Amino acid sequence: MLAVAFLIGGGVYVLYYGYPFAIYSSSQVYYVYPGNIEVGAEVIIMATFLLMGASGFYLIYRASENVEDPEVYQQMLYVGIALVVITFLGLFAIANMK
Repeated sequence: MLAVAFLIGGGVYVLYYGYPFAIYSSSQVYYVYPGNIEVGAEVIIMATFLLMGASGFYLIYRASENVEDPEVYQQMLYVGIALVVITFLGLFAIANMK
């Protein structure tokens, strides 16, 4: 899962072109650079969001199989939905920064 998230997040692109982990200017540190390049920290952030989303969808799937215990069903469903919503909001925020 980690390797797939790294590849989908743009890890090969960053390794191939040799971009730095972060870009430092005189007054700011850019972990998500607003230009056309993708820095190493952005790959880690994207991979984390992708893993969170995959975990959320897996929890929603597992909740559909645990309907005999309503308490576990509700907990898994709510945590899964929360992870998916956080993932979508985070990915849209990063896309807006770019």
